[in-house]
Amino acid sequence: AQQATYDRLCLLHDYLWLTPDWATNLQSFEAKHPWSVLSFPQQRSDGGRFWYDWSGFEKSQEIYNRKFYTYTDWSHNNDTYISGNIFCVHRQFLLEYPLDEKLVHMQQEDLEWSRRVSPFTHFKCAYNSLVCHQKEHRDQHFFIQLDTSDKHNE
Repeated sequence: AQQATYDRLCLLHDYLWLTPDWATNLQSFEAKHPWSVLSFPQQRSDGGRFWYDWSGFEKSQEIYNRKFYTYTDWSHNNDTYISGNIFCVHRQFLLEYPLDEKLVHMQQEDLEWSRRVSPFTHFKCAYNSLVCHQKEHRDQHFFIQLDTSDKHNE
């Protein structure tokens, strides 16, 4: 965020693709709805709704005890989960409330951030800007091992 040129930043994984009308729909959405943090509907590779695209969590629970919201329901700010798959944020907001860089993929860095920033913003979902997953990857993280040795720094 410190080196970003523009005010609006979109962070997303490389296994996602944006529908052809994604940007146009986002501009239309922005004209009607001011935002600081923005989420998006996510479609699985089989066409279904992604399992945690616009959802909430019980404050005392893990992300996996989630509840789905309709994309136009923005009334659950204190328990809304912003998926780390993709979200947009204003540069200044991210500078003031950065992601915890000590947490890595699958350590729920997005859940931690959602909980931490919810008192300072109002989350919204750009319901007309669909994001699609190129492949199913939900269980792949169980097979990835992180090399924590220092051999790469020698």
